[in-house]
This record gives sequence, C-alpha cells and structure tokens, in this order.
Amino acid sequence: MVWAAVGGKADLPCNLTSPIRDDPALLVLWYKQGVHKPIYSYDMRNGPATHWKSPLHLGTRADFIVTSASLTIRRVHANDEGIYRCRVDFRTNPTLTFTTNLTVID
Repeated sequence: MVWAAVGGKADLPCNLTSPIRDDPALLVLWYKQGVHKPIYSYDMRNGPATHWKSPLHLGTRADFIVTSASLTIRRVHANDEGIYRCRVDFRTNPTLTFTTNLTVID
C-alpha cells in the first residue's frame, strides 16, 4: 500500500527481478483498476528503452524510474487513487504481476 497527499508524489513499486538468473525484464506495463489498456509502458525489447504514458490518465505527471523500479506520479490528484498493477515480461521467465493500492489523502 502506498499513501500520497493531493499535490504530492507517489512511488508505486514494481519488482523487476526474474527468478531466473541473468533474465532481464524487457517490458513493463502499468494498469489502473477499471482501465483495460495500459496507462504506462517501459519497453526495452528493441534497442534503447522507450517510455509511453496515457495522456488521459497520467499525462506528463509520471515516469518509470528504473533504478528504484517504481512508477513515480507527481502532483497526485484525488482520482489517482486506486489499485495499480505492474506487469513485467522477461526474456525467459513467464510474466510476473505485482499489485499496489494507492490511497490519496486530501
């Protein structure tokens, strides 16, 4: 569970470590409960990593920080509250999914 104040910052964690040694994460997708398409992606499959953000949900307020393996949301809004799912695709290991509940304090 992650807590953040309206206007503050929220760091939603995601584990990028595969159970298989030397098996890198290639694609990280973030979903918000109630939204059927990803709201953020970090794609390392074809050369340099690329970021994509849903303009309807996060706009320019979010970035995936690889070193801390977290989706950072800045200027948190009350409607950011909810359950987020991080899906990680690896080269060898099957996909792993991690869930975080963001509670926003007004």
